[in-house]
Parts: sequence; C-alpha cells; structure tokens
Amino acid sequence: KFLGYDFFELEAVVKEVIPGKDGKELNVILDRSPFYAEMGGQVGDRGLLHVPGHDRTEVGQLRITDTQKRGTVFVHRAQLVEGRAPEPGEAVRVSIDINRRQAIQRHHTVTHILHWALHELVSRDAAQKGSYVGPDKLTFDFSSAALTKQQVRDVEKLVNEKVVEGSSVSWTEIP
Repeated sequence: KFLGYDFFELEAVVKEVIPGKDGKELNVILDRSPFYAEMGGQVGDRGLLHVPGHDRTEVGQLRITDTQKRGTVFVHRAQLVEGRAPEPGEAVRVSIDINRRQAIQRHHTVTHILHWALHELVSRDAAQKGSYVGPDKLTFDFSSAALTKQQVRDVEKLVNEKVVEGSSVSWTEIP
C-alpha cells in the first residue's frame, strides 16, 4: 500500500527479498511504503531502509536506490550499506530522501503549469506526449507545430509568473 502522500517515514513489514541481477542489489517488497514508484515519466523515490534488532538497535541498513512498480507491487531496489539485509516477516523502518522528493514535486508541478501555459498561448490542442520529471530537471514532450522563439519566450514568462505567485498546490488521487 502506498502511503507516500501522507508519510515520508514509516514502519513496514518485509514481504519478500529477491536478489538483484548483479548480486549486490536486493529487491525488497514491503506491505506498505512511503516510496513513490517510477511512473508517468516521474522517477522513483530513493531513501533508506533500517533493520532494527531485538533491542531496537540497528542491525542492518540498506540504501534504496530506486522504486519501481511491477503490476500492483512496489519494488524497492536496494544496496546493503552495513549489517544484514531484512528477512520476510521482519518489521523495518523506511524513509525517503525528503529533499529529493520535494525537488521532484516542484518539477512535477511545473509540468502542469507548462501544459496550461501551452494551452493558453500556443494551442488548446497541444497535448502532452511524454515527460521526464526528476530532481534535477524536467522535460516535456508535446504535440504542436514547432514553437517560434517568441512563443518560447512568452511561455517561459507565463510559467515563471505563475511560479513566482507562489499559489498553494493541492492534489487529488484518482484511478
């Protein structure tokens, strides 16, 4: 179950640990997760998985390097940092890289603003055809005739004006 809209960190139960292709990677499946899986052009979350011992001291730590969705299952691709890997049935503590997630969220929001600006200034028929949304940048592929240099400047200006407004952002989860 994905809980990443409400939690950045939580306890989860390990359902399965599957060795990765290179022998150093582990694929960890949890009963619930705050990690957003890669989809719709948006990259998956990264973070940490802590394996607590019986006295709540840490006996293992894994770095989650990517999160992928396979059917209805979120697969946390991980590398062992220290100690031991978790075992199925074991409770673990997981936390996302919050700064990275927030950078991705900002770029995700800007893709929506960019799409709106294209409709306002270029064509109501401009349709998104693909994108990349990561912590470092975003790309936005769309159907339209090539933009003139003036259209590019106008779209950039309108997008930047909306960003500077600092309007609140909300979300609704739909199927």
